[in-house]
Amino acid sequence: MGNDNLKVSHMAWCRLIALHAARRDGLVKSPAQNNLFLTRWLATTEKQRRCPRALANDIRWLQRSGWRREAAGGSEKHLHHLLADGFSAA
Repeated sequence: MGNDNLKVSHMAWCRLIALHAARRDGLVKSPAQNNLFLTRWLATTEKQRRCPRALANDIRWLQRSGWRREAAGGSEKHLHHLLADGFSAA
């Protein structure tokens, strides 16, 4: 269980780093763009198989929840929560 948490936390960290880079480059300027970027990042990650197969269900769940959270602006907040959970489980 702990190893799975670390994998999800690592993926969350990668998403946050990608979001930071997109903000720095001026590609993301609003909360709606944050969530759209994060959801598209997941779709690209899944399509290119950049994450372990064990994370496939987590990726799909995050994609679905990302689309639901888009209007509320909660995706980035959720990532910080996932990251903190992984570190507390380690």
